[in-house]
Amino acid sequence: MRRSVLLGCLAAAFLAGLTVAQSTTPPPDARTVRLEGGRFAPLTYEQMTPEQKKVFETLLNGPRRGAAGPFNILLRSPEMANAAQLPVSRSASTPRFREN
Repeated sequence: MRRSVLLGCLAAAFLAGLTVAQSTTPPPDARTVRLEGGRFAPLTYEQMTPEQKKVFETLLNGPRRGAAGPFNILLRSPEMANAAQLPVSRSASTPRFREN
């Protein structure tokens, strides 16, 4: 019993420290982040349109703190990239998820 309480407290302290560390870490610099791509050549910051740069900077400054995953492709359509990131930032406040 004591062991499980101790482990629970250690886990809670670790997660609290991790949360604080993540929230105080500055976002990456948009000019130095490198996108990855296979079939689609990775975009560089200099190649992006103003709309793409705005979405890219939103990704880096938001809860994701990066543009990994499909965003190299999605940045070709800033509207789609914005739509793709909405579920992550708004899912906790959606009434359907709060009902339980």
